[in-house]
Amino acid sequence: MEARSVIRLTLFYVLLTGTLCALQDQWIYHRAGESVGDWTFVETEDWVSEISFSSEDGTELSGWYGTTDGHSSRGTVLYFHGNAENVATQRHELTNICRSLHYNCLVVDYRGFGRSRGAPSEAGILMDARAAMRMLNELSGTRPADVIVYGRSLGGAPAAHVASELGAKCLVLHSTYAAMDDLVAGKLWFAPMHWLLWNHLRTIEWVRAYRGPTFIAHGKRDNLIPFAHAERLYAASTSSHKVFLPQPDASHFDAANREFYLALHRFLSTVSETPDP
Repeated sequence: MEARSVIRLTLFYVLLTGTLCALQDQWIYHRAGESVGDWTFVETEDWVSEISFSSEDGTELSGWYGTTDGHSSRGTVLYFHGNAENVATQRHELTNICRSLHYNCLVVDYRGFGRSRGAPSEAGILMDARAAMRMLNELSGTRPADVIVYGRSLGGAPAAHVASELGAKCLVLHSTYAAMDDLVAGKLWFAPMHWLLWNHLRTIEWVRAYRGPTFIAHGKRDNLIPFAHAERLYAASTSSHKVFLPQPDASHFDAANREFYLALHRFLSTVSETPDP
């Protein structure tokens, strides 16, 4: 009887881990489609426009490009949002960046998110991130070295990748992970996830490779991505101009608060500004 129980438990464990492995693209990337968010925002605000462009493999992508609406621009931001979000859920962030901080900003939807086609994967969203930088450079007349690259939550990995691969004026990481495989392995401790995952998204390696100004912020009450991930990212950064903002009272979903934007503004003010043409 005991032998049968062991066999059943073993079979259940193998089935469970096999299912987690096979379906990892579905449960790692929580897609937010067109049914999520306020899509009328882009239609009613004349300082925001919807754009379409192609990723490196031809996948059709979508994004929102916001301008400072008559104010003198302090620069240009490429913004990568989090899981279960799309451009239509980011209107408050876009408004803060464009109207309060006075930066032009492109928010892009990865493949499978919002109105972007395709299905997400690690290779796919990294291709999308590089294509987004090139699209933003075309829209704003900038070079990668002129652009502030900002990643929040899921967006941390594509942001750090773009900054290290293509260059950036500075890198902003908010409430993000050191590595997706470490994050998943910490939550699913009962399964050998480091061996099973093909979505690694090792943000920490790209942060280590990027030597430009770096700003990292994270809520200490974040139960989705533990605060220790931010500490690892900051320690790994090889930048001579780096700032770490621990947010004692912030969780994962309320960290983009006034304290954060004030600190971000102070940091950006210390980065040498190159005005947009």
